Amino acid sequence: MTDFPIDAVIAWVDGADPAHRAKRAKYSLKGVNDNSLAGGDQRFVQFGEIRWCVASILRFAPYIRKIFIVTDGQDPCLDAFLDEHFPSRTTAVEIVDHSVLFRGRENLLPVFNCRSLECAFWMIPDLSEHFIYFNDDFVLCRPCPREMFFDSEGRGICYASWFSVPVARAIRTWKRWRRPGSRASGFKDGMLSSALQLGEKWRFPYIGHIPSALRKSVVANYFTENPSVLDRQMSYRFRDPDQFNSQVLNYLLGLRPGAYLTRSRRDTDSRAYVMRSRRGLDMLMGHRVKPGYVQRKLSYATRHDSVHFCCFNSLEKLSPADLALVRDWLSALLLH
Repeated sequence: MTDFPIDAVIAWVDGADPAHRAKRAKYSLKGVNDNSLAGGDQRFVQFGEIRWCVASILRFAPYIRKIFIVTDGQDPCLDAFLDEHFPSRTTAVEIVDHSVLFRGRENLLPVFNCRSLECAFWMIPDLSEHFIYFNDDFVLCRPCPREMFFDSEGRGICYASWFSVPVARAIRTWKRWRRPGSRASGFKDGMLSSALQLGEKWRFPYIGHIPSALRKSVVANYFTENPSVLDRQMSYRFRDPDQFNSQVLNYLLGLRPGAYLTRSRRDTDSRAYVMRSRRGLDMLMGHRVKPGYVQRKLSYATRHDSVHFCCFNSLEKLSPADLALVRDWLSALLLH
């Protein structure tokens, strides 16, 4: 394999921090930014997932050169944890403040919206051309060789199925009809917006909630040529339906020139998403998880070698017993 550096970027926030909560409350608009998909507390709750995310990268993707943690004046305080469990690590961990990404656009700060940040990752100082984007609730649960993310020629691997633009638009229209006054801003809606932003009429890559292999230059070139698009995307403090998914925009821009290859979403074994199966989506919306659900998911991920990624979404919905199960499983997987 051709040797080229690969970095990781993680978006993280400690929503329990009183200063962050006060800042968020100051800018929130009641009834607009307090829903779960935009600015509600659910989007900012954390249970130390960042430790497991970083530990999984060090354990199962040791070729990563640097891990950049993008945050808002906060510190995940990982030094003691890493010194204890990964004393011989060679991967550097760096904190990148929002102000670095918004240099020259300070009037747009603060932001509480990953979509406003994702489009600006290419401006992280010293970020390599090839990088993998993680949410802080992503975990690698098996060795993940480079070729799972980039081939020998440096082309990123886009795990996706193709979804119809007309069908996605019809679904969004139906959602708005079903709930008058609401504006859809979910995961699929952001992908649809990416397609519409680029004038795609028929289909877009429907990605999973997994780590994304990206090429920095693809979006850097696009936003340099279209600064007004970047300004508009970064201007939203909270998630908005008019924003697009930057990963899908990146893939749509790069697939035709050959910066990316597509593989089926099935190659990632989507059943492994610990909190992202059908029941997981129910739990994400606040419904109760049935007894035994978490244990079954963890057992599946343990038994099946095809499972390489897990997403631990909405841990705040778990009972103390189920939360302990998750933590014990991660500790055994990553620290022993």
